[in-house]
Amino acid sequence: MTDLSDLIDRVELELNDTANAIWDTDRLAAHVRTALRRFSQIKPRCTWEQITTTDGQREYSLASIGEILEVLDVWYPYTADAPEYPPERTRWQTQETGTLLLLSESAPADNETIRVLVTKPHTIAALDGASATTLTAQEKQLIVLGAAAYALQSQATTTINTITASAWTQRQYADQAKALMDQFEALARELARKQDLIPDGRVQWPALDAADHAEESNT
Repeated sequence: MTDLSDLIDRVELELNDTANAIWDTDRLAAHVRTALRRFSQIKPRCTWEQITTTDGQREYSLASIGEILEVLDVWYPYTADAPEYPPERTRWQTQETGTLLLLSESAPADNETIRVLVTKPHTIAALDGASATTLTAQEKQLIVLGAAAYALQSQATTTINTITASAWTQRQYADQAKALMDQFEALARELARKQDLIPDGRVQWPALDAADHAEESNT
């Protein structure tokens, strides 16, 4: 059994619909996807990635890293076999084109390493081709809760002014959806808050002002 099918089974239990009388597995997989996307917005996963430099080049595509949400930190230069301590950091910017711009005093040489801390969406094995699940057991349960909330929310929309097989009214679906969604959002934010309480020892670089941009363009 894949992680996706296990989660779908758990969502069915949460909805009391193990026979799929109301929600088929494809619909539930879509709701798992929506819950995962929302959870990733609230508490994304953090991962270190590496980019190999080219002589004289300051701008590097982030496409090779995969789907990312945000760049948090950049170490350059970085030696993987003997990491610098404390880490070497340079000023940097991300561009709308999906590239990382190094604002180091000198341009990189060939085959140096940039170490980049990024946030990424979480994945679930077998969902959208993912080979691994990046969620903890607690986070999986949150996805079950969120997916059930989205399923009820969708059902509330489609049952307006109709008689349902379950005898639930549109209002009952909507009320239960809100109750579960409120739990999902609150618990996800609590996990994110606990993560934010971890001390951050990164150097805080001042933002570039107009004079900095002018100086960069003249060098």
